[in-house]
Amino acid sequence: HEYRAEWEPNGVLRLLAHRGLTQRIAQRLQQLDASTAAASGEALRAGQRIVVPDVRTCSFLKGSEELEGYLSGGVLAVQSTPLISRFREILGVFSTHWRQPHELSSHEIRFLDVMARLAADLIERARAEKESREKQELLASTERLAQVGSWRWDAETNKVFWSEGVHRIFGTPPGYTPTYFGFVNALVPEDRERDLHQTLDGANHPGFSDEIRILRPDGELRSVRFFHEVHASKQGSV
Repeated sequence: HEYRAEWEPNGVLRLLAHRGLTQRIAQRLQQLDASTAAASGEALRAGQRIVVPDVRTCSFLKGSEELEGYLSGGVLAVQSTPLISRFREILGVFSTHWRQPHELSSHEIRFLDVMARLAADLIERARAEKESREKQELLASTERLAQVGSWRWDAETNKVFWSEGVHRIFGTPPGYTPTYFGFVNALVPEDRERDLHQTLDGANHPGFSDEIRILRPDGELRSVRFFHEVHASKQGSV
């Protein structure tokens, strides 16, 4: 039997996945306090793998509810390996249970090390992706409320990024791919030459601002104030 549990900020282990466990044991493992006497709690406290070849002779399990839970579930041996991030943060545990007393072989130890590394990387990646999504949602909400947007243009490759706020201001259709010249074409003709001149001249300055007029696809004329911050790479591209 095996399971993976994630350590939440409040010090609680939350069951992420399991295989081979009975419903009764899985239910007991849904949420565990990190201070529990179980092997998983001991692994978290010690920061290293805990191996219990026979739960009936384990000192820290003696007389505990966890021992009763192991025996009632038919578990006689257990190992718990902490899941540690690349930055040495403990993320959770990876545990394996046996129905008979069991000593880990060198092959099993290597296998558990690989599995623990993979599981830790997956948890860390999922957390980073969640944090990135939350930041993007916060940025989108802030831009919507403030009626602003952010953009980036690589003058050398002509690659352009527009945030949702810029698309909203310019009223672009779904699937629209922004380019610098697409931006220029949105300007009223009287403002295009002035903007091109300022942009080329602005490459020699750290930043500047201006007010332009754009004509949206729906025919609405808008006045937009924008601020440029010019950055140069080590290679000199703007």
